[in-house]
Parts: sequence; C-alpha cells; structure tokens
Amino acid sequence: MKRASLIFLSVFILFSLACGLLDDDEVTNITHTETIPLSFPINAGALCPSDVDCAGDTTPAPVTTPLDPIDLGTSIDVIELTGNKELGKFKGVFRSIEITQIKYSSLQNTLTFDLPAMTVYMGPQGATSSKDAGVVALTTIPAIAAGSNVNGAVPVTEAGRSKSNDLLQELKLSSIIFAEPVVEKGQPLPPSGSANIKLDIDVKFTVNPLDAI
Repeated sequence: MKRASLIFLSVFILFSLACGLLDDDEVTNITHTETIPLSFPINAGALCPSDVDCAGDTTPAPVTTPLDPIDLGTSIDVIELTGNKELGKFKGVFRSIEITQIKYSSLQNTLTFDLPAMTVYMGPQGATSSKDAGVVALTTIPAIAAGSNVNGAVPVTEAGRSKSNDLLQELKLSSIIFAEPVVEKGQPLPPSGSANIKLDIDVKFTVNPLDAI
C-alpha cells in the first residue's frame, strides 16, 4: 500500500513539474529539523599528568600546572540519536544539510580546575581524536569556571558548516572535543572531580521524495 502511494505521489509530482504546476526546489522538498544529543564525560583523574603525584595529598598548586589534554571522541548515529528513521531513505542523497546551532551545557560539574575553551570537531565514522584525518572544527565552547554548571549556544564556523554537510550525508560519523586544561596557581593539586559536557547539535536536513525511489 505504501509503495502504491509512493508511486502515485511520484507520478503526480512528475506530471505537475512537467506542467509547471510545481517548483522542484520550493514545493517538493521537505525539511526535517532534528537535534543530535551528545555527551562527553570529563574526569580529573584521567587528566592528571605523570609528573604529579596523583594519589598524594591535595595542596594548593605552587605554579600553573598543565594537565593532559582533553581529546574525547564519540560516535554519532543520526537515526539512532534522533529517532527519525525516515532520514535513512535519503542516505547520501540529501539535497542539503545545515548545522544551524550548537547548544552546550556543563552538568554535575565538581571539577576543581577551570575548563578552558573547548574546540568541537566533527569527523568521519571511527575518528576518535582531533588529529585524525578528515576531522573539521565546528565551533568553540567558552571557558567554564571550576565547579560551574552553565549553558549557552555557539555559532558554527563557515568551514565547519560546509564540510559537515558531506560528513552528515552518511548519517554515521564522529564528534570530538579538544582542550588543554591547566591547574592555576593556588588551585587544588592534584585535581579532582568530574563533569559532563552535553552538546545539542541542531541540524536541518532537506530531502526530496523523488530521491528515495
């Protein structure tokens, strides 16, 4: 029944286009606006550098002390994360894909050091580091003070907006956040605590029913 309806719709659209009754781009295109939720857990213990006694007593840092970089990747399955199975019909043939906004928040933040500005990357499926091939920077999250739970929205770079279109076409890809945290002089050393950095990536998928046939 669905197949018969799709065939009828396709014939109707083709007839209408031939007669000039419909405009392909403006009328037959359909837009799906979705939010892709991502989560990046940050644990101070995993960032403690090798030259610091991470099991020792906590004391105020005598000088600014670099921690190991934050370079966390997570996989993205667009259909699974959005619940929109309809998108699967248009894998690789989307008319356009646009990231319109990236919202961020820090949750359950008990970190004893400030999170510096974090760069958000997008890359092909399997990418786990900001240094992997095919990875592109999307935006930067502002610094977050120790123990602060904050939220906001950040724009996408032009380069990121353009290149993410190709990455999202396959509906399976990766996202990475990167930052170089430090313990400032006077802050607790070794560092402790954890935080969950949550991202909501708003994406507009434009499709055409004819492309799914």
